[in-house]
Amino acid sequence: MKASKVIFAVLALVMIAMPLFAAGGSQAGGQAGGALGPGITGRGRTNYPINSNATITYWLEPNQNNTTRWTNFGDTPYNQERHRRTGINVQYLQPPVGAGSEQANLIIASRDFPDIMERNWLTNPGGPERAIDDNVILRLNDIIDNWGPYLREYLDKNPEFDRSVRSDEGSYYVFPYLRGDLSLLITNAPQMRKDWLDQLGFAIPQTIDDWHAILVAFRDRLNVPAPFTMSALTLWDRIPFFYTYGEWPRGFRRLESDTSRIVFSPIQDGYRQALTLMANWYREGLIDRDFPTMTAANFNQKMTTGAAGAIAVQLGQGMGTYTTVARQAGNANFQLTHVPYPTVRRGERTSMVFTSFSYSGSASAAIMATSQNVELAARFLDWGYGDDGHILLNFGIEGQSFDWINGYPTFQDHIFNHPEGWSSGQSLAAWALSQGSSAMIQDARYLEQYYELEEQKAATAAIPFPEMFDLMIPPVTPSPDESREFAQIMQAVNTYVQEAEVRWILGLDTLNDTTWRAYVDQINRLGIARAVEIQEAALRRYYNR
Repeated sequence: MKASKVIFAVLALVMIAMPLFAAGGSQAGGQAGGALGPGITGRGRTNYPINSNATITYWLEPNQNNTTRWTNFGDTPYNQERHRRTGINVQYLQPPVGAGSEQANLIIASRDFPDIMERNWLTNPGGPERAIDDNVILRLNDIIDNWGPYLREYLDKNPEFDRSVRSDEGSYYVFPYLRGDLSLLITNAPQMRKDWLDQLGFAIPQTIDDWHAILVAFRDRLNVPAPFTMSALTLWDRIPFFYTYGEWPRGFRRLESDTSRIVFSPIQDGYRQALTLMANWYREGLIDRDFPTMTAANFNQKMTTGAAGAIAVQLGQGMGTYTTVARQAGNANFQLTHVPYPTVRRGERTSMVFTSFSYSGSASAAIMATSQNVELAARFLDWGYGDDGHILLNFGIEGQSFDWINGYPTFQDHIFNHPEGWSSGQSLAAWALSQGSSAMIQDARYLEQYYELEEQKAATAAIPFPEMFDLMIPPVTPSPDESREFAQIMQAVNTYVQEAEVRWILGLDTLNDTTWRAYVDQINRLGIARAVEIQEAALRRYYNR
């Protein structure tokens, strides 16, 4: 069976396989490390609350929806309730917004570790196995077997997820963030001003020619200064035109004819076609002239003020937020709608879109090698994978943030219509983690309600599944030596690619057969063939796990 079909089957059944079991009693034995309190020692399930007198420290990046309302993550109603139910004291350590990667690197360099660090450990120099070898994080195999019964049972029931969260050496290294349904994998989509399409008499575009005609009309008939806006700084991988030609922006993909083979998209012919198209459209004034230096604030403002008419951005904090802001500012007719990834010929369908696997490594929690509270940290994290924890993490507190209605966890009205004018994201983030990401299994029922607009819901149903997984690379883990070599190669390659892309689109350099060959030759000299070899070897090991 193809890998994509395995993944599809597992994901489709994930909600059925959610752990639906109650906590049982603990057994004798266990590990010392702090005053753990009654019920904590022993292998297997424990009784909560534990009521330990120890405190674990937990480092994680802040959810921006919380930062304007709460000084510390631990002060939110969600965390107060989690403390009450688990009985475990947690001190949260948070960097300033936007400084997470820098601070995490400083912590690791200083070896002044908290008990738990939540980040993407796949991006650790040398990969997660190097972090274990360097005594930065703990190998969790015995820890999960002894003190992670909820996660252990979930992974046993979902072998594809189990494969994803282990290294090639068989090491579990995190309590993972897993998205538990196909609909949760699509959070971004191309979008256009539906009210403008209606005003101009256009149907939803299907092809590149349709897009061109619409962007020209935005420019000429509505005097829109930036018909399509994008950012070279942060949003390159969401630009839809690379997917039109079957390539992954600035990344690798597998071959359709042989999915064990990997190619580097930015040197493929389809990538050149996408760059040529964007260069032509930039010259015509159809692509935002500010894209090389676009900040997040300017990017958002262009959509809400009518300076742009098409975009590729998140469905929640993009489409939902833009619609709310624009209508509150007095534009009652403002309407965004998702549009399909454009194809070259009518009737075709793109084989690739902006998405990821259920496990991408992000926001997953490792227990640090110096922790004196290993069992307590494991018990705290594992609680979130049980039935009680799963509901709190995704929906909050029954009777306060949600109610059970016909067996469905239904958010209360104040989550989406807060009396003090909080956004839906801010209100939900106070009560649950589902709107953001953390060590948990995200529940699709949260998204069914968080996406209030029909356009948002329709977007997640319009994406091609599961065939696109055949072309995507799962969360492989190159060996520590491979990771170091791969990072060195790709740092030079990506810098060169990004500079060349922007210069071609701006028209500073001409994109033709001669310049393209020189570009490909330079990337080959920088070692891309070796980078491909490393990826292919890691892919083979991934499927042999």
